[in-house]
Amino acid sequence: MTDHDASDPFLRDSPTQQLSRIAAGFARIVSCLTQPASPDEVTAVLAETQTLCERAADVPHEAEVRNLLPNLKTAVMTWRQVWPRLGEQREFRQAVLREAGLWARRLDAMARRS
Repeated sequence: MTDHDASDPFLRDSPTQQLSRIAAGFARIVSCLTQPASPDEVTAVLAETQTLCERAADVPHEAEVRNLLPNLKTAVMTWRQVWPRLGEQREFRQAVLREAGLWARRLDAMARRS
């Protein structure tokens, strides 16, 4: 287990609820990129979503989810690291928007199946 403890409300959620929260995090990324949001707001949403992915890795999930979580965490961490430098570039924003939207839909569908 990482530095998160069992008193963390996220860790008390069911795996389905955790997937729904992560899907909502990716949906918030999409929302930030389609509406006016400051660079600090975008970075904050990216950080929150990264944290959700990290926390989910601390609890048992079905194999498909377990295999996705490291990729999700890496993607969001990368976006967050390069956002200050590339966040104003249209192509980069569109790529993040597209990918975040795909993850939001996929995770939402997975949560509904669980």
